[in-house]
Amino acid sequence: MSRPVLAIAVSLLAVSCAGVRPVQLGPPTGVPLDLAWGYGVEKVHGEPDVARRAAHLKALDDLLTRGPLLVSKVVRDSTRVRDARSAERTLESTFRLRASSIIQPSFIRQVFEDGFSWVLVGATPSDIERGWEEFLVWRDDRIAEAIHLFELAEGPQRIGFLEASFTILEEAGAEYDSGLNFYRVKTALDVNDHQKVNESEQAPRL
Repeated sequence: MSRPVLAIAVSLLAVSCAGVRPVQLGPPTGVPLDLAWGYGVEKVHGEPDVARRAAHLKALDDLLTRGPLLVSKVVRDSTRVRDARSAERTLESTFRLRASSIIQPSFIRQVFEDGFSWVLVGATPSDIERGWEEFLVWRDDRIAEAIHLFELAEGPQRIGFLEASFTILEEAGAEYDSGLNFYRVKTALDVNDHQKVNESEQAPRL
């Protein structure tokens, strides 16, 4: 028996004796040729739907890695920030976090098999572009909401409004937004924190 054949036989025997089945790393079925695709697999622990959702998120992230992601070009064409590369990375990661709720794949295959849930999705460039456009609308709405809260930040509720505004801007990935709203809110919060420290240091000790 040749060495390669012997090595394969030993490997199969070891897997058989251990009672372990190898996990398939690639999709067990194909998608239409005109679609970009993504594949995700998750081991089932408890509720199958939890594993299915996790596999679906992995599949969409894989799809955006393989597919015609438009983030970089759009940011490069539309932003006027100093650190465009950081802006691209921030927007892309924010888009990926929102992808499961805004991208509607043209093709979905979901299967539970051998204790695993696997999901295969396929999407056209139009599917992804439509999701990107919806993301931009959502992001603009969130930034507008944050600016409104910032403008309301007066009186006893000032800090609450500022913190809510800052949280929304972080969620929208607005750190490198050309309007610099993120830094306006952050500066206001930093000034407040600095004032608190000074007041604490100047307070008489009992």
